[in-house]
Amino acid sequence: MIQELDPWVGLEPEVVHAMLVLGGVGRNIRHADLGAGDGRFCAEALAMGAKSSIGYELNSALVAQAQAAGLNVIVRDVFSLSVGELRQIDVVTAWFTVEPGTTQLLQMLYERMIAGMKLVFLYDSVVQGGVEKGIPVHVWQPTQTQWVIGNKILLYVR
Repeated sequence: MIQELDPWVGLEPEVVHAMLVLGGVGRNIRHADLGAGDGRFCAEALAMGAKSSIGYELNSALVAQAQAAGLNVIVRDVFSLSVGELRQIDVVTAWFTVEPGTTQLLQMLYERMIAGMKLVFLYDSVVQGGVEKGIPVHVWQPTQTQWVIGNKILLYVR
């Protein structure tokens, strides 16, 4: 079952770069971007020296745009990624929101990722009555939090 979580929204280059730096993307790192859109995370990861970078996106028009730019972005439901496939990745980037599917995806990644893997995500929360409502991360606490141009970025290390 393909589950589209949210429509793709492009991020500023400074935010993309900061997320990849926080994840330690560089030489010999294998990167994957969930909800890759036009492939900007993949392009920046490769520019930073990543060994490989693959993007997963459900919007075929965005995939075609990324592929036309020579990027390895494919149409794929991220919920179908196997443990074996995740073992081929060192750093995962994604943008998570307060939608229920996001919590399910975070839980799936937690269960399938191996020791040492990193997840860097932009955290889109909602403030209600002065209280931040967001992803209930009950099994995983962020290793580091960083703010870039008003965007909250979280690093999780398995």
